[in-house]
Amino acid sequence: MENRDNSQNSQKRIILAVLGVAILVVAVVGISFAAYSSSKTGNVNKVSTGTIMFSYAEPTNGINIQNATSVSDDVGKADQTNKFDFTVTTTTTNALTIPYVITLTKDANNTLPDEAVNVYLTKGAENTVVRDVTSVSDLSNYTRGSDSTNTKLLADKATGAVHTHGDVTADNTISTSYTFRMWVNSSAALSGDTAKTFKAFINVDSTVDAK
Repeated sequence: MENRDNSQNSQKRIILAVLGVAILVVAVVGISFAAYSSSKTGNVNKVSTGTIMFSYAEPTNGINIQNATSVSDDVGKADQTNKFDFTVTTTTTNALTIPYVITLTKDANNTLPDEAVNVYLTKGAENTVVRDVTSVSDLSNYTRGSDSTNTKLLADKATGAVHTHGDVTADNTISTSYTFRMWVNSSAALSGDTAKTFKAFINVDSTVDAK
């Protein structure tokens, strides 16, 4: 009886992982700046032009959920352990509007189907909803570099992913914190004896616009 229970449990084992990607793109449109330089220090990745700095700070481990079972959306949204926190910061000495996009890129070796995984993105201490509970299969495709099949859009300017800087001040910096959650939804059909896996990477890219 115990062996049978173990076998049933093994059929429901899921591995979910989210890793931050240290790739940022800042394209200057309609305004001239010095040639940009990029650097990475610890877990903070930044691209700057001398008058603009755009950074994406990520925690060390991101999300690594192992042996997960399907859960309800209420449980997934409230999970305080398996989440990925990151911050987008822009600093400029100019009055600029800096929109950016947040995307999810799936690992090519995933064995769990997109429709079995739900995602949820909030921002700030108030947990303002940026991307409500959505199946990965229902996210829009996003062309990132040459990849238009494995990358999905989580947030863009239309959903509030934008920093609007006013006139020059001593500290013209805006930071927005985000929390990303991902879980196996209650509709997932889990079968087979091997663990299913789903790994994704969170990306933040920006285009700088003159205000």
